[in-house]
Amino acid sequence: MGIPVKEKPSNLKRFIHDCTNIKNLPKGKLFGLTGLLMYSSYSVYYWFSDYRQYIKSNLIIREVEVLRGSQPVIENTPLHARKPWQQYGLDFNKPKSDETQD
Repeated sequence: MGIPVKEKPSNLKRFIHDCTNIKNLPKGKLFGLTGLLMYSSYSVYYWFSDYRQYIKSNLIIREVEVLRGSQPVIENTPLHARKPWQQYGLDFNKPKSDETQD
């Protein structure tokens, strides 16, 4: 006659048993269980939320800001803007000259 082998509980049954008997868990298992639950909840939140799109859009915005900061920008302020009465080099009121008859 041999020693009977105990049946090992499945991982799911052990997990349920650990969750129901939190008071009796050693600190190592308690920290592991807490870390596992936090990691799983954050990963579910990350995959099923718009947080990824938020991160992607922020990365694109940062790239644009870096590009804007690296190139000089000339602002068109009212002091430097052309006035509507200034000459732009085109005068449509003059009669057409015959310079194109070559």
